[in-house]
Amino acid sequence: MTLRHLHIDGESRSAADLKKTGPHRYWEDKSTDLWCVAYAFDQEEPKLWFPGDPVPRKIEWHIEDDGPVYAWNVAFERCMWKARLGPKYGWPVPKERQFNCTMSEALIMNLPGALDKAGPAIGSAITKDKDGHRLMLQMSKPRKLRKNEPCPKCGDRLRECFCGPYWHEDPEKLRRLAEYCKQDVRTEQAIADFVLPMSASEKRIFHLDARINERGVFIDKDLCIASQKIVDKTVAKIDAQIQRITLGEV
Repeated sequence: MTLRHLHIDGESRSAADLKKTGPHRYWEDKSTDLWCVAYAFDQEEPKLWFPGDPVPRKIEWHIEDDGPVYAWNVAFERCMWKARLGPKYGWPVPKERQFNCTMSEALIMNLPGALDKAGPAIGSAITKDKDGHRLMLQMSKPRKLRKNEPCPKCGDRLRECFCGPYWHEDPEKLRRLAEYCKQDVRTEQAIADFVLPMSASEKRIFHLDARINERGVFIDKDLCIASQKIVDKTVAKIDAQIQRITLGEV
């Protein structure tokens, strides 16, 4: 069994808002896809993969050998792998026990949970690319057609074409985004080399938490709807009483 560590980071685009949906709903959205993936083994220089490239053979071997996968906030990469890299691009999907989170290891050591802050906190000269971060935010969301710009898909010159979403697909921007992705991996590598690995008990809790989030929580929808109706009626009754008592002032 290999003992090498695979470090990975993906850059994506979507009409879904990651902050509102969380990683599971985000990667379930049909508009969500990948710009690129940066990866490295141990402390090697990161390499790039783009959609349409073959699956890296070293990654295939690593996953098949039950090798560990590390990422910063690995829940995002776990969902990315299970929803896109595996079913759409043919990557072998790691088992749950193979995923490891450098961010969680940093938090256990009372280090910041943000990648751009954790690097400086450990005194690393390798830090997150702040200019690239702004570009990532731009390219992760759809753009509007510019004035008189033909639709890239159907050629129509309608301001509100129904072929979208449209993306920032400038080659230079994509090159710059890929370099940003590589720098994220370098930063995560530096932090991974500094932090202590999880203890056996911490790792059991980490993987239990992941299974809970994967499974979700059962909700009695009928009970929730009935409860909301009771709340609405009660609030209306209380509002009417307050209005009467205050002679309409409240």
